[in-house]
Amino acid sequence: MDPGICRDIDGVWMHKFFPEENVRSAMKYKPRDGDIIVVTYPKCGTTWTQYIVYNILTRGNPPADVGEYSLMSPFIDMTGANAAENPSRFAAVMTHLPLHAFPPVDHAKYIYVARNPYDCAVSFYHFILGLTPKSVTDVSFGRFLDLFLSGKVIASSCLFVFSCVEISTSETIEHKGEATSFVYITVSEDYQEQL
Repeated sequence: MDPGICRDIDGVWMHKFFPEENVRSAMKYKPRDGDIIVVTYPKCGTTWTQYIVYNILTRGNPPADVGEYSLMSPFIDMTGANAAENPSRFAAVMTHLPLHAFPPVDHAKYIYVARNPYDCAVSFYHFILGLTPKSVTDVSFGRFLDLFLSGKVIASSCLFVFSCVEISTSETIEHKGEATSFVYITVSEDYQEQL
């Protein structure tokens, strides 16, 4: 693996296919009141979560096409903040930015998806192989793992301590550590059955 395919943008390692000006714009994005922000480390369920949230918010009505989906549910690291500032956008915003680069605000709702780091590393390795130039000779998992553990891959390091939370059926949260946020969406019983 070639560490040259990523670069540091204000303390966050990002692949060069992410336009630098868009990453900086995403870091400066100020969420709107009630915004739902899907935050994940790469290869941890980003797209799955984004589609689930989109389907809940649209009551299962699919977008007309990929373009509409991208406008309504933008990946701001790639598109920049302008896509999220679209006044007609109604769905969640997606980012891989770490907490220090995209700090939470009280008036937005956050969905954070984590995955076992071992599984994440293997999935990420196979994904990144497709983005690695053929001129790179050391594409071993060991080389990738060195970069992964040092945080010199997309979105820096996924190795961090996060809090433990217990959620009871009454939707109370017992907080045991650092900041944690949850989104609760009230849906009718018939729609719950449909889901």
